[in-house]
Amino acid sequence: MRCASFVLLCLALTSVAHAENWTLRTAARDTPPYYSLDAQHQAHGACPELLSALERKLPGLNVIGKERPLSLALHDVELQQGSLDILCGVGATDARRAAADLLHPLWESRHRLLVRKDDPGNVSSLEELRTAASASPVLARRMSTFADKLKSQGIAVDDNSNENEVMLRKLLAQRGRYLYGDELLLQALIRQDGLDRRLRMLPTVFHRQALYFLAAKRLDASKRQQLQTALQTMEQDGTLPAIRKKYGLAGISPQ
Repeated sequence: MRCASFVLLCLALTSVAHAENWTLRTAARDTPPYYSLDAQHQAHGACPELLSALERKLPGLNVIGKERPLSLALHDVELQQGSLDILCGVGATDARRAAADLLHPLWESRHRLLVRKDDPGNVSSLEELRTAASASPVLARRMSTFADKLKSQGIAVDDNSNENEVMLRKLLAQRGRYLYGDELLLQALIRQDGLDRRLRMLPTVFHRQALYFLAAKRLDASKRQQLQTALQTMEQDGTLPAIRKKYGLAGISPQ
């Protein structure tokens, strides 16, 4: 049955192979290993690789904006205003659900904490974090699912910034005791900035969250269907699993 479904997906893609050219708008963000830009403004990471694979899967598709950096907060603003068509690897907030369809779950984000190495603090539950945050609000990216998760648990949050560097400086300057975010992103940040001698990651995974490929609801329904079919095909033909393996990303855990 699974083989038959895969054949049908391939046939569906073949039927649009000679469709007219179409362009979709996206944007980059500083979230390695999912997305990053080098000094020459070339895009790297799991999302740029997925978008390139999607262009190969759908002849005629051209994704623009892969080298245009935006904060995650501005991603949301432009999605709602109609300036962006697709987003790769983002969480499902209420605002995003209102503006876009969740076409396919891509990989899983694990939420963990960074703390200074000279700080003996250790928390292993959201309840303990709530108590600790009463003295020092937890740092988290503005308008992120990380901040939303903490706030939903009654945890005091400092989400005044959407810049990784600003949050790291606050942590090092003791203007926050803990920084809450994605496990792989936090690991990449402390490695690339040489901060692994000054910061450590606590072992507890506080939350697991699916990250999705989104398409704006104002896109033509047939385009959204083409994208979803292509993503499903990439899941079954090994393209998406290979990207996850290359970047050390986890698949979606069963609920």
